[in-house]
Amino acid sequence: MPPVQDPSDQIFRMAPMTKSSRSLVVNLSNGLHLAYDTQNMRTHSVWRGKGLDLYGPCYHGGKR
Repeated sequence: MPPVQDPSDQIFRMAPMTKSSRSLVVNLSNGLHLAYDTQNMRTHSVWRGKGLDLYGPCYHGGKR
């Protein structure tokens, strides 16, 4: 299945990432994103381009 992308008007999402399992991902502007580690209270990633590729049953309508 292809990954799901958040709509451009969604401001933030909690999402596990490689550098932090408790990340808050914020869309700062169109194509600019920031990931914040809520456990250690620090920014761990900033990137330009598309948002997160979301995989898994919760994004594709599967069973939980």
